[in-house]
Amino acid sequence: MAQTKVAPSVFHQLLAFTVPLILTGLLQQLYSITDSLILGNFVGQSALTAVGSASSLLNVFCLSLQAWSSDVPLWFLMLLVPVIIRK
Repeated sequence: MAQTKVAPSVFHQLLAFTVPLILTGLLQQLYSITDSLILGNFVGQSALTAVGSASSLLNVFCLSLQAWSSDVPLWFLMLLVPVIIRK
């Protein structure tokens, strides 16, 4: 009897999508904690404040790039496909 290929379940697809996102978030937090510890112990308070104020800007930049890479192509296709179909 020949085996048929079964499509993965929605849970497995979501799991495959979310695990890299969770790991990325954890690694980013680990980097921030390590950076704060090193700067606070070895460089001084002024460097720690500079990193603290710049980290929010870096987070906005990273999240903007992530949103651009995931959502914008989808919206672009949603706007472009009806135009192509009308022609």
